[in-house]
Amino acid sequence: MKVKQKLWIENVEQFQLSKLNKYINKFEKLKDDGYIAANIKFEDRIWRVKIIGVELNLNFLNNIELMNASKELKISQDFIDSSIKSFLLDYIENTSQGNIKIKLNYLKSLINRELIERYALSVNVYDFTFFCKFNDFIGGICSEYIESITEYAVERDYKNKKIPSFVSVFKFDDVIEEFYRRNKNNIKVLLKWYPIIVWWKLTSVIPLRPSELINMDRLCIDEINGEYFIIVKRSLGKISGFKLVNSSNENECYYNDKINIDEKMYKFLKKYIKDMENYGGKYLFSKELYMSYNLIQPNLNKNKFTVANLTYLLNRFYDDFIQHKKGYVICNRYEKPFETLEEKEIERLSLYDSRHIAIINAIFLGYDIQTVQRLARHKVVNTTYGYFRHEHEYAKSFALSFSKKMLHKNDLKKIPNIKRSHNHGRLLASVVLGIDDVISVNRKDFKSCGGYCEYNTNKDILFCMKYLPNHVLCPKFIPYDEDVQIGQAEKKLENCIKVLCDIVKDRETIANFDEKMSIQRDAMLNNTYELAHLLAKKEK
Repeated sequence: MKVKQKLWIENVEQFQLSKLNKYINKFEKLKDDGYIAANIKFEDRIWRVKIIGVELNLNFLNNIELMNASKELKISQDFIDSSIKSFLLDYIENTSQGNIKIKLNYLKSLINRELIERYALSVNVYDFTFFCKFNDFIGGICSEYIESITEYAVERDYKNKKIPSFVSVFKFDDVIEEFYRRNKNNIKVLLKWYPIIVWWKLTSVIPLRPSELINMDRLCIDEINGEYFIIVKRSLGKISGFKLVNSSNENECYYNDKINIDEKMYKFLKKYIKDMENYGGKYLFSKELYMSYNLIQPNLNKNKFTVANLTYLLNRFYDDFIQHKKGYVICNRYEKPFETLEEKEIERLSLYDSRHIAIINAIFLGYDIQTVQRLARHKVVNTTYGYFRHEHEYAKSFALSFSKKMLHKNDLKKIPNIKRSHNHGRLLASVVLGIDDVISVNRKDFKSCGGYCEYNTNKDILFCMKYLPNHVLCPKFIPYDEDVQIGQAEKKLENCIKVLCDIVKDRETIANFDEKMSIQRDAMLNNTYELAHLLAKKEK
């Protein structure tokens, strides 16, 4: 597949209506290349464009908006309309379908006072280059409005991904798994939500962007000599320094990437493909099936399931199933700290969250950093390392989720009430406390990690030995104060992850980096499971 050096077309001169033909010629070239529909004219209020194989409408200012803007800016309506369209031409072939609509909304907000507050809160400092460039292009007539937007602007740190609370992630995962388990043989029920099930199961394991997922071929799995593979799509547009030859054609936008998967994933996708055999189309998801459930006849993308369709289904799944059938209350993201979310409260995930979750999960499970980098298709390893900052919250949320699963599945023995018994395994005491004189150890003096053990068989420590050195995990262990124990476990986990992040930070100067990473990651997992057991005990 051809790629060429990325060359952004910069508007270095000020826009003039007398030179409009220059931009109309550019417009006609984009039509010839397939970016703009053949029947669209430059002066039309709505442009139908095609970016990365997806059709969308660009809605420019209507007559009333143009009239109001003309009065406000004291400049002609033709100038305002033509300058916005001319400026946007460069971006049609150099950005994604989502970004082009955002940029158009930003341009409209610059010349429409009523729109400023609506869009300004989503603006970050990196957008000001775009704003200032447009302002220069039209002769500085929007300077006052740019100053107004700076009052609302929010600086966004791209190094710190905005992701949902992991408590909500694990709750969502439980809902998906339960739904699929109960309905996997009920095809009528399953088909409606199949795209959401596939999206989650696949992209929370393999870091894929939504656009990459929907462009996958349906026949995407293979078995070779007992190994299982999946062929996913990767975006060429994410290769730094290169630009697609023609991004209006999806065949020019992606390349195939063959990845090992486990047997469980292979069987799941094999069943999905079989269940979909009555619905045509080469892509992973069927537009025909989507339309049959949503009773719509779209004007755009009649044969292509889009990211917008998948987003709509995800929101419907939250509203129709998670909220109305499962009884969850859906909270706004960051509305409250994840520790304070009630049992039946959950944040709404977006399609893009699963990619970040897959990366963090891979790190947590101990994949070496180069493997995670390759799976995520990060150009530089520093991008992958940036996800380590989320490991503490992820580990705590995992512990909380795991503790509830243990309680639900009754994996823990019933925790006994604190009571006064006369005997304790003295040999166990000597091992834990390092005391030679085991006879002198009295029950009331025995301490182990801030509590004592209720296991009463004298001279028998086999039951407890398997929990050492973390005797706190023993089902018979009674902490003096459960909240103190949980606090200590959380602090230990926090310190463990801090050390892990320090190792990552100093990776260039640390000898035996991989070995130390492995040891510290094992410690993180052990501390996480310890915290999970403590949380489960408290709930008992």
